[in-house]
Formats: sequence, structure tokens, C-alpha cells
Amino acid sequence: MEKHLDDFIRFLVGIDNLNEVVFVAGLLLTAAIVLTYFTTFRSRQMLNYVPNVWTSLGILGTFVSIVGSLSMIKATSYDLKDSTVVLELIEKIGPAFTTSIIGIIGAIITSILIKVIYAVEERREDKAYVKAVGADVSPEIMLNKVNLALERLIM
Repeated sequence: MEKHLDDFIRFLVGIDNLNEVVFVAGLLLTAAIVLTYFTTFRSRQMLNYVPNVWTSLGILGTFVSIVGSLSMIKATSYDLKDSTVVLELIEKIGPAFTTSIIGIIGAIITSILIKVIYAVEERREDKAYVKAVGADVSPEIMLNKVNLALERLIM
């Protein structure tokens, strides 16, 4: 199992454009979840997960980049008191955090888009309610009327 994990990490570290991979993977997963939402499930819980996908991909990309950067430097062959070694390490680790930034930006954008989707759905539901019941009867009053009618049927 550990060998497979090492091979997988080596594969990920070998990707030259990890930022682009995180971005494209985020877009593809977002599209898949949103399409599934509109065509099949209509599950708000599933749609609420989209920002988490972006954040998770960003963090994963950061850790993979850090592991890759650290694995390229062999601590035994360097004197860590040498400032050039420390600068080289910082230079290699620095870009790793870009994937987290991509993930956070993707999470913010998808959170806003999901709120817009919910607002449009609620407006549509409100219009349908007003058309069916009327604007002068609130949902609470209508629910109370239904509850009273059910109680009369039971008793």
C-alpha cells in the first residue's frame, strides 16, 4: 500500500503544471456536480459540496508541491546553514502555495454562484406559491390551515 502511495505522489510531483491540473480538475468536478444537480438529484447538499472540492484540490496541490520540492533536496548533501540552500528551498516551495490560492478563489466563486442558483429557485417557488394560493396568505398561515384541516379529519 505504501509503495502505491509513493508511486502516486511521484506521479503527481512529476506533473509540471500542477496549478493548471488543479484548475481544470476543479472545473470538471464543478461541472459534473452542477449538471448532476440540474438533471438528476436536485440535492442542495451535493451542490453545497462544490466549494469544498475546490478547497480540497488546492490544499492537495500545495502538499504535493511541497513534498515534491522537499524530495528534490537531499538534506544529507546540503549544509542547511548555507543561505543559498535555504533560498533554493524557498524558491522551490514558493509556487506550491499557488494551488491553494486557486482553490480558495474557486471556492469563493462557486459559493457565490450557488447562492445565485438558490435565489433564482426561491424566487421561482415564491411566484408559484403566490399564483396557487394568493399573495395575501403567508406560507405559515396556509400551513396552519392545512394542519387544522388534518386535525378535523382525524378527530
